[in-house]
Amino acid sequence: MSIKTVCTLDYGIEPDTGEDCAAALQALFDGLAYESGTEFCVQFKKGNYHIHLPIRIRGAKNLTVRGNRATILAHFDPTAPIWANNNVFELSDCEDTSFHDFFFDTDHPVSAAGRVTSIDRENGTVDLKIYEEFPVTGFEHFCATNSFDEKGTPDYALATYNMDLVRLPFTAPDGRRTTRLVGLPYEVVGEHLVRLQLGALSPALKIGHEINLRYEVSGNTVFQFVSCRRVLLKNIIIYSAASFGATIHPRSEDFTFDNFCIRVPDTSERLMAANADGIHALGLAGKLVLRNCHMENMGDDTLNLHSIAACIRKLDSEKRTLAMFCPRPYGPHSLPEKWAIPGDAIYVYDSETFLRKGSFVIDTIDEENNAVFREETGAFAAGDILANAQYFASLHIDGCTIRSTRARGFLVQTHNVLIENCYFYGMSLSALLFAPDIRVWWEAGPCRTVEIRNNIIEYCAHIDSIASQGAIIFNACHDANSLEYPAGVHEKLFIHDNLFIDLPRSGIFVVSASDVRIEGNRFQNCCYHPQENAEYAKYDIVAANCENIVIRNNKSDRGEETLQYLLNCKE
Repeated sequence: MSIKTVCTLDYGIEPDTGEDCAAALQALFDGLAYESGTEFCVQFKKGNYHIHLPIRIRGAKNLTVRGNRATILAHFDPTAPIWANNNVFELSDCEDTSFHDFFFDTDHPVSAAGRVTSIDRENGTVDLKIYEEFPVTGFEHFCATNSFDEKGTPDYALATYNMDLVRLPFTAPDGRRTTRLVGLPYEVVGEHLVRLQLGALSPALKIGHEINLRYEVSGNTVFQFVSCRRVLLKNIIIYSAASFGATIHPRSEDFTFDNFCIRVPDTSERLMAANADGIHALGLAGKLVLRNCHMENMGDDTLNLHSIAACIRKLDSEKRTLAMFCPRPYGPHSLPEKWAIPGDAIYVYDSETFLRKGSFVIDTIDEENNAVFREETGAFAAGDILANAQYFASLHIDGCTIRSTRARGFLVQTHNVLIENCYFYGMSLSALLFAPDIRVWWEAGPCRTVEIRNNIIEYCAHIDSIASQGAIIFNACHDANSLEYPAGVHEKLFIHDNLFIDLPRSGIFVVSASDVRIEGNRFQNCCYHPQENAEYAKYDIVAANCENIVIRNNKSDRGEETLQYLLNCKE
């Protein structure tokens, strides 16, 4: 295969002009003849490139994009409707594509940060001195707030969500009568000083608390992939993402993130680098590899790997027809485009136990997810839960550092997982959560064949929440207790040779699993702030409703008496 190198300079795309070059970049990628059998290498010159529209790459094959340490600055307006902001690269139906050696930032901050200077609990207001690097015009809209503790991690002393923006009359600081978009109500009361109108305040919120104010939560991503295969992102640093670092949609396959980093610049007082997830995959086949990645200060999970769960609405066993939908309590009940196609195998789970009870293969399916099926096993009925077997990508994570994230480090819902040699610090919730969810999020599915080894997990699961029962959690739902689910939801788990340090809660919390081995782990200063009214909360290892479980050779600096707690478990 021949290789053709294309330079951005040859298309008149100069760095450091301060002008929007999105149209010129779009013309460059549109002009590549991907069907010719040529391998293309697009080379950027080092410097800053401003883009105000997403760059759409469709149908690329054998494409390498090299940044040579160029910085892409996406446009972001903290006063505008969220839809006015843009993704950076949107790829669809691409194969054998890679991006190397880029920095990504935004031309304006995607959030602000400051410190609490006064609290009026009677009137429910908080005064916040905004750091100088962030604009304070009075027109910025705040979609979410989060407080940070002295260790630099979200502590939920303040956590609000006001994502439905409303345009209201407004008197600008210069006296002009106008309008602005409002999420959380506030007013400018001094030089870089705002007064947040919050209502009831937690007693945990103190003067001196650092606060992050997100201008957006969910909406924009740096990389978006739809139906892409064999993708590599290497030596990428994202300093600012309005929502996600990367999103992966059906029907994508085989992704590798190598030295993919999302972090706050050393010279900045930003408290968040991305306002939502670092990597969000909701329809990935094949494999996902994360190697030597450093991700910190996410507004949500660093990684969320899952697919959308469905439900059988109607079933005619004789005609082998069924209707499928997603009855989640938020958003549309439709399933994503191409959630299933002919030939896909579908797993069927009992809606009460989440145990797998059968499977079938899609023969035909229409746009409204009415399907004809074949090759069924087991017995199933209306109301049963469905997961597409295509989207259980294997996962290998090695040598990654994950720090100071508002939710979980990794939220994993797949089979064949190996997580090793990683360091986790300052997750507000668990470092690792393995759990499907059909109570709120309607994500699938249960995990099978998981190994977690040689990791260090420090100061995680530190907020008072049922969702932070341990640093490593296997559960049957995301954010609630699931002790009613039986053994067998998760299968073949091996958690060994990990070090747990300075954890307010348990180190390992496993519910509803079979074939579990927990061996050779060490616990130092754990369970120093256990959940109230929970008998098991003072133990380093908690297991409930498990079968074929082996726990041995683990050590705790608190002694054997608080090392492990077993409830309804069978060896």
